[in-house]
Amino acid sequence: MSLTLITIITVLVVLASIHVGHWLYGYMKRSSTGTLIEPSASAIGAMMGLLAFMLAFAFSMGAHRLDVRKQLSLEEMNAIGTLHMRADLLPATESSTVKSLLVEYTKLRVDLSKNVELLKVTLTRSDEINGELWSIVSTYLIAHPNDLSALALIEATNAVIDIFGARVYAGTQHIPIIIWTVLVAMTILAMIAMGYQMGVSGRMSNLLSIIMALTFSAVLVLIADLDRYDQGFFALPKQPMIDFYESIK
Repeated sequence: MSLTLITIITVLVVLASIHVGHWLYGYMKRSSTGTLIEPSASAIGAMMGLLAFMLAFAFSMGAHRLDVRKQLSLEEMNAIGTLHMRADLLPATESSTVKSLLVEYTKLRVDLSKNVELLKVTLTRSDEINGELWSIVSTYLIAHPNDLSALALIEATNAVIDIFGARVYAGTQHIPIIIWTVLVAMTILAMIAMGYQMGVSGRMSNLLSIIMALTFSAVLVLIADLDRYDQGFFALPKQPMIDFYESIK
């Protein structure tokens, strides 16, 4: 779902919730034969405080996942660079093959940073390249069991494969749906309470409603953007991977 659509939906939901609260007060006032119990300011404040806590909690989860993706991207470049250098320990033919595979491996990540639609192709081909790298290095180790350089190559290859798995896993991790559900429900209830309070005070402000809708929408959209994989405002920087690719190709 695009950020624009998320923004529009969030603004409409918040505005609708405020007006539902205001309508609810009017309905109860018309239907009641006695004096309506007015919600206390402290109760409204408590609801808004809980909502703020949930927003901060969800934001911190999204920010943590972004930090993890950045760290894994850096570790992957280091691992690829290490294996690229250690490939010189192999015979010329195998060394050239390993380096070519690593260049292709890195190019896949550069292309993915420019077009996230290539994710499936990148994952499939990366997995194939990892298999080819392991086959070359393990074959060399079997042929030269006493060669310490073969162990260094195995270690470097294993690091590349492990980090690939870690990046794939990190890309599948998102803010749990239960947290999104509670967050949306709390937002709706808090805005209904706010609209009800406006009805009690007799001061329904469309301007204030719009400002609140835009404010809460901005925070929710930021959280949603943080939770997406390499898209939107918080996509991983492209230039470091491009520079790294240029240095090894």
